[in-house]
Amino acid sequence: MRTKSDYLYTICLLLNIFFDSCQNVFGPHNKEGNDIVHEKKIELEPIQTALQSFFSASENKSKLLFGDSLFSISEYNNLYASKNYEPIWLQDDGLPAYTIQMLQAVQALHYDGIDTSNYAIASLQSQFQFLNTSDYDSLAYFDMALTHTYFKALHDVLIGSAFESKTNKEWKNKNDTAFVPSQLLASALETYQFGPLLDSLKPQHPWYKIFRNEYAKLDTANNSIRIEKSMIDIQDSVKDGYSAPWIQQLRKKLFVENNIQIDTTRMLWDSEISETIKTIQAKNLLKQTGKLDSLTWYRLHESSETKKEKLALNMERFRWLKQTWKEPYIWINIPHMELKYYDQDSIQFAMRTVVGRTSRPTPTLEAALENIVLSPPWTVPPTIMEQEIVPGIARKGGRYLARRGLKAYDRRGRIVDASRINAKNYKSFSIGQAPGYRSSLGEVKFNLPNPWAIYLHDTPHREDFVKTYRAYSSGCIRVHKPKEFATFLLNDSVKYSYQKIDSICKLRKTIFIPIKKDIEVFIVYLTTTVDSSGQVIYIKDIYNWDKPDLEALKSGVKTSRKM
Repeated sequence: MRTKSDYLYTICLLLNIFFDSCQNVFGPHNKEGNDIVHEKKIELEPIQTALQSFFSASENKSKLLFGDSLFSISEYNNLYASKNYEPIWLQDDGLPAYTIQMLQAVQALHYDGIDTSNYAIASLQSQFQFLNTSDYDSLAYFDMALTHTYFKALHDVLIGSAFESKTNKEWKNKNDTAFVPSQLLASALETYQFGPLLDSLKPQHPWYKIFRNEYAKLDTANNSIRIEKSMIDIQDSVKDGYSAPWIQQLRKKLFVENNIQIDTTRMLWDSEISETIKTIQAKNLLKQTGKLDSLTWYRLHESSETKKEKLALNMERFRWLKQTWKEPYIWINIPHMELKYYDQDSIQFAMRTVVGRTSRPTPTLEAALENIVLSPPWTVPPTIMEQEIVPGIARKGGRYLARRGLKAYDRRGRIVDASRINAKNYKSFSIGQAPGYRSSLGEVKFNLPNPWAIYLHDTPHREDFVKTYRAYSSGCIRVHKPKEFATFLLNDSVKYSYQKIDSICKLRKTIFIPIKKDIEVFIVYLTTTVDSSGQVIYIKDIYNWDKPDLEALKSGVKTSRKM
């Protein structure tokens, strides 16, 4: 004999199929839903009984609601039990204003780059018209469907819809936020502030809001100015003083789409436009020729949809990060190859960096800055030992180490002949380099303990910092102004002026200086960034991580964390 909970579960499945098959029939800009009937006379007490019956049925304890493994039945039960199993989103005259406001707040997540079609909002509102007001089981399920919509919105905003995608083993950042959707929704129901709650859970880094505003601008504006690619074929012969109609179009494009102040009435090629092109090229890690070559043309003509995809992905990546931004902190965006020190809501120190080459990418991570090491010795890490040093010794013997100022040691710390080291026994030895400005670590190292042995350091290869493309290291991050940065970090100590740090380094004696402040280092991977004027720039995906991450985002990869 079938029980009432069996009938309710069957209704769950049928409605779930219906919701999955429905398309979002109104776009992200139609949030009012004026054509939807919101009023019906409804008896609430029988719905309350149906909800209580559903959650009390033992056979429902292990079932998935809406086929979604993110939220257990107990999450729904905890919420409804706290409300004495009364319906949350239905009232005796139909859908109240706060329910519509909740759906509008969820729909507005479109501008956060979240695919709101997954919430089937229009389908939910439409389905309400066809519900029989005496079918209390269906009404109970409909109420839970609305709860699921907000649960999922909370999850996607706070955790991300493709959190911890397994497509990228070098992504070490963790969003460690405690997430209990029933508690969050219960708090929102006290004031009916569903939109403000979602806003409060979004990443609070200042770049996130800039990305969102840029996404909204691209989504609502139709101001793309195209220049025929065939026109750039003559660029090698274009010099100052050359005049053509397409140059005026280029000026308009730079003004409208890149927020660059430039005279849009002229058809003349001059130093103003050439320098502007160099700026665009520098931001996109291109060779700064000042000419509209093919790569520059491509960057200028990326479609709004392509830009929106990048913004959506990088807003999602923000949701994969730790959500607390306690100042001060150090921010290193790998593709941008720059370090920024944030304090008091502004950048207090900035410099160029060299990051891991494509064969040895720098992983993303967060770690606390522990100390500064002056005149650091260098011990070759296991990966470099295996992949570079051992093969080098096999080819050239001890000469390979001598040319690099390296020495081999046994486990007792005694110097040994490098010829003794091979692919089978290399783990029994260590190879190191004495302190000095020619050391691989240079004269200053910034320790941030982490399982991947990534740190910041000086380098003897200072010629790399003048280059636009700077992905040359073995994984650690080389910094352009190490002594200046050490002086800046130690500015609360009169003992460590720049001159003092420089004189200590000349002694070639290793000194560890603890960091007294709490400073967290965030190493992130974002292919959209923000320049000094607050404008979004789209930069090169140096490790080609965008494509697999976008695929994971579009396919709806679920979190590996159980809620």
